Amino acid sequence: EQPATRQLARRDPDDILSCVEKSFDLRREAILRRGQRSNARSFAMELLYRYGKMKQREIGDLMNVDYSAVSLGRRRLRAALEKDGELQRTWNNLIEDICKE
Repeated sequence: EQPATRQLARRDPDDILSCVEKSFDLRREAILRRGQRSNARSFAMELLYRYGKMKQREIGDLMNVDYSAVSLGRRRLRAALEKDGELQRTWNNLIEDICKE
């Protein structure tokens, strides 16, 4: 059995960030701004890692934080997704948007 090709294909980081912008109704600068601890920023980190195939260090460089902050943000997001159904729905919608391109 082979996984779906669309899930394995690398997505352009700009496309990923555009999906996050649209989903949260935020400008890219607000998502990438250091010191912003938001769901949008955590979503962007996780999506860039999973679908943009970026390393945590590369994501950290993009968001002006250390790679360990990326790891922590991703871990916090996973924990929040387990507890918050509305957040999980937002996540699922974003995944659909990214995978259908």
